Amino acid sequence: MDADSVGDAISGLIRSYGELNSQCVDELEEEPSPLEFMRYAAINRPFVIRGGCSRWRATKVWTAGYLEDRMGGDEVKVAITPHGKSFTLLPPLEVACVGERTFRSATYVRDEGERGLRIEEDEGGQEVPFPTWDPDRPEIRPTKFSHLSKPLRVELNAGDMLYLPALW
Repeated sequence: MDADSVGDAISGLIRSYGELNSQCVDELEEEPSPLEFMRYAAINRPFVIRGGCSRWRATKVWTAGYLEDRMGGDEVKVAITPHGKSFTLLPPLEVACVGERTFRSATYVRDEGERGLRIEEDEGGQEVPFPTWDPDRPEIRPTKFSHLSKPLRVELNAGDMLYLPALW
């Protein structure tokens, strides 16, 4: 197979997936039964359970003061995305839409209110794959397949749960 044939096959596969699958994430109002959960897991699709953990003890007890008291002097790292609790999801099939490069491992730091990357100083820093295309800014560094991508967008509220299948 030549490169054009492979590209056509990839394009056809991405288009077919988009046509055959919903462009929204299912939202459940209550926890699924084990059988319902297995149905979602079997088709490898994300879903949201609205208020799924809102009755958990942790959501009522875990305040900043409580955690500070319980953790003592232990450091806790929290990752916050630039868009808060919003998720842009791509199915594993759309990996060709994203593209990637390898970069030295780095740490995400805030620098006087700005975001930036700081290269780790350890000598054993590894090269890690990193996506080069952002579906929220599709005109920057697209691949020849990026225009075919149909990202799913999810907004979570306090107490919601997101089931995120492997490779999404």
